[in-house]
Amino acid sequence: MHPDTREGGWQLLDPRPAWDGTWTHDCYVAFSWTGPGERRRVVAVNYSGHQSQSHLALPWSDLAG
Repeated sequence: MHPDTREGGWQLLDPRPAWDGTWTHDCYVAFSWTGPGERRRVVAVNYSGHQSQSHLALPWSDLAG
């Protein structure tokens, strides 16, 4: 296991629809970690058997815009 994931702060992310009326965002599970020295990681997994699309709101305010 990488030190960032062992020592960092873990957060479950909420996948959102890529556009109105789509449902494939429900096919994702996503997490973020903020590790030592402000290292960051995002993992998103499409666990369906088809292509899916989603938007993720990341938890880091310095990435806004």
